[in-house]
Amino acid sequence: MSTLTFFNLDYIIDRFGCKVFVETGLGDGNGIAFASKYPFEWLFSSEIDEKTASRFKNCLMRYLPRKERIIVGVDRSVNFLQNLLPKLCEADSILFWLDAHFPGSNNGKDYLFEKDKSIRFPLEQEIEIINEIRPNNKDVIIIDDLRVYKKGNCDEKNSLEECGLDYISHYDNKIFDKLKPRFQLYEINLDTGYLVCFPKK
Repeated sequence: MSTLTFFNLDYIIDRFGCKVFVETGLGDGNGIAFASKYPFEWLFSSEIDEKTASRFKNCLMRYLPRKERIIVGVDRSVNFLQNLLPKLCEADSILFWLDAHFPGSNNGKDYLFEKDKSIRFPLEQEIEIINEIRPNNKDVIIIDDLRVYKKGNCDEKNSLEECGLDYISHYDNKIFDKLKPRFQLYEINLDTGYLVCFPKK
């Protein structure tokens, strides 16, 4: 189990001037609900599963502060980012919460129900889009479920292998290579593993 509540968003906002929050993978809505407590000018979330997005809009969203700032799109995260980020060129720093893994799992679907790996594991493409559209911005990226992308990286049962989920692992990736040129990387081996990416000076 991973959660954005683990992080001190006040510190991130103050240090890096993040005025916009962008999330990939709405899930149960807890990420954007937590972020809505902070003074972001806009909060965006993408969700590939229409039922999940509708449930959030009809239930939880109505209770969030200043909900007019919150926009939830139903689309693949890569399409969502490609369409959204060019419109945010005036935002010097965005806080990204990249939580798009295993679409449909919030509705009880099996991890492997989506056969297309680019949809099941969109993280590499998401990073590529951020780098391409916002190459010189001072963005902050927080990634969860690092155990999917790196072996033996989490407190929660240590690894996918020990959880009996090694068949969904995806270690042949270039995630660290794509992030290192722009970001200082900090791994946190709690829950299912986090990767915090602060912009280099």
